[in-house]
Amino acid sequence: MSPVTFPVILAFAVWIVLMAVLHAVQNVAVRFVLVAARAVTGLIFWHRLLSLVASMVETSQAWPAWLLVGSAAIASEIILLTYDQSGSAEIGTVSLWLRKSLIGLRLSLVGLIAILLTEPALLREEEKSEERTIAVLVDASSSMTLATDRKSTRLNSSHSAI
Repeated sequence: MSPVTFPVILAFAVWIVLMAVLHAVQNVAVRFVLVAARAVTGLIFWHRLLSLVASMVETSQAWPAWLLVGSAAIASEIILLTYDQSGSAEIGTVSLWLRKSLIGLRLSLVGLIAILLTEPALLREEEKSEERTIAVLVDASSSMTLATDRKSTRLNSSHSAI
């Protein structure tokens, strides 16, 4: 594992653990603190993920990093809070695996949009050392046989210039 990817994996793991712990806690004050911690961890995760992308490929600076990271974190929290209504009457209509899959798909879409907004480009540089040829055309018509000011013909002048 690369040392650059470790913070991304760690932030993601902490984010997932906080999601799981949040479902087990019933106290409102503790839930509020856990939601805030999850939001901060999500912010760290998105920052690390976009930094990892920027370290692997060339990215555009068209969008400020804080805007992309903040937008991804806010969108993630909205998605998670939407599906985190355990007291909802409709919770029984969708199975748990389908709900988790929808959360995963929507979070993946947020990540894909955030990565695409960085405008990644893979740069490839290669050096070639080959002889370049330059084609020079010289007029060989009868007008080139006329003498110039220096007593030579235009054709001789063009040959000596080359």
